[in-house]
Amino acid sequence: MSILLIVIAGLVVGAVIPSRWMLTAPIAIGAAALIGMAANGHGIADTPVPFLIVGATLAIGSGRFVRRRSPQAPLR
Repeated sequence: MSILLIVIAGLVVGAVIPSRWMLTAPIAIGAAALIGMAANGHGIADTPVPFLIVGATLAIGSGRFVRRRSPQAPLR
């Protein structure tokens, strides 16, 4: 369920925020989470963080595509 919510949030963010730099946000957040987990001594082998990074990045890219194709949004 949380993966679905992350993908939906990524679609909304990609459709609302026009900056191309938003595609780096999931990578930065995932890297910070992994560094924090490694610093605390937790293993990172069993975490879905890489999958969530890829899923959120694809969702934001899809949201940018939806924004570009919607009739009311200006083309950039």
